[in-house]
Amino acid sequence: MLQKLKAIIKLTRIEHSLIIIIAILTSSAISKSVSLSINYFLYFIPPILVSASSFIINDYFDVDVDRANKRNDRPLVNGSISKKEALFYYNISVLISIILALYLNIYAMLVIIAFILLAFLYSYKLKLIPLIGNIVIASTMAIPFIYGGLINGVRLDNTILVISAIAFFYGMAREIQGVIRDYDGDKLRNVKSIAMIIGKRWAAALAFLMNLIAVVLSIYVFYYDPPYRSDIIYIYTISLVDIALLYISYIYIIRSKRLSKNLGKRLRDYTLALMFIASLLYMIIALF
Repeated sequence: MLQKLKAIIKLTRIEHSLIIIIAILTSSAISKSVSLSINYFLYFIPPILVSASSFIINDYFDVDVDRANKRNDRPLVNGSISKKEALFYYNISVLISIILALYLNIYAMLVIIAFILLAFLYSYKLKLIPLIGNIVIASTMAIPFIYGGLINGVRLDNTILVISAIAFFYGMAREIQGVIRDYDGDKLRNVKSIAMIIGKRWAAALAFLMNLIAVVLSIYVFYYDPPYRSDIIYIYTISLVDIALLYISYIYIIRSKRLSKNLGKRLRDYTLALMFIASLLYMIIALF
């Protein structure tokens, strides 16, 4: 039983739910809908289940590729979970998330359904379409902020929209950098990524542009959007994060032709850590 539970946790990558919780807390704090009610805490369950289901369906469609790549850490590859079981877990997660979101808020339910469809289509086909797959993944980084802002109803605060855009452009930069790192593997599998089409250096330049747009938006928030407007702690901290992300983007440009797998992995880990710090910053200032 314990081994099966570990396999389910591995399959659903439940640790990724933390960033979703932070996003919902941030936008619900901005829209002044944070409370200690049971209903408020129920709002966290649908996106967490959808996130888990998206990893399940992705592994379901990728099982043959993962097996060929000897990804024995994946439950569907090592046999700790069967494809039939995975599909059952996926269907249950999706069903509960839709029903619960409908009970809570019609607008939240629509966001959840959009999230589910994007995740399914990405896993089924969209990941193979240059740039489109990257846009879908980047969108899923912005969706939790939108979702949290809808807890009070249909009106979305301008600050929430801007922070969602920042999350999207951070995500786009990281996704494009990911295909640069995977260039050699994609070439062997004849996958037409954006790096394959326009070249690694131009792809790295595009990732730099995505990060630069996020930086401009984060500065805009300091000047115009409460609760971050004129907040010195915010601007100093976010500036350090932005500078670090731009520097990583610069490394991708100058090392695009000779980016080792090890360096690519380390840079990818750094960008994830920096995005997490930025998310925490937005949440803490919004809450306090």
